[in-house]
Amino acid sequence: MKIYFTDPIDKKKMFPNRIIVALLTLAVLFLFSCKKKPFNYRNKYVGNWTFSFITRDVSLGRIPQQIDQSGIYEGKIYYDGKNDGKDIIHIDFAPDWSSKFSLSKSGNISTCVDLGKFLNSNTVSFINTSESCHLRLGGDRSYTVTGTR
Repeated sequence: MKIYFTDPIDKKKMFPNRIIVALLTLAVLFLFSCKKKPFNYRNKYVGNWTFSFITRDVSLGRIPQQIDQSGIYEGKIYYDGKNDGKDIIHIDFAPDWSSKFSLSKSGNISTCVDLGKFLNSNTVSFINTSESCHLRLGGDRSYTVTGTR
């Protein structure tokens, strides 16, 4: 005679529960292991972009210099979900030119002033001139950028 303190475990009934738990665990790990945060409004802009740019870098050192560049650059837009604020994006738009911006939910790009905006999820345009708030001792940096995906 066998005495059970609980009902015997029916292994046939337990097998589907293990599969469900394993699938839920994988789904949670997948969602939170990405650099992108799920359901973040910045996600629709993140990725590889083609930028058309004009940059000007003026140095007022001993020998004043002005370097103008223009061209097309394969860059990217991204954010760091761990270290950036909830509205910060990074745009690498020209060789050795990368900037950090605030991005509003309506697609406006700004620093201390509005610089431009995403016209849709595949087109962006922004301008930073010497009249913007980016004053740099000993020189000036300005750029005009249009990007498409």
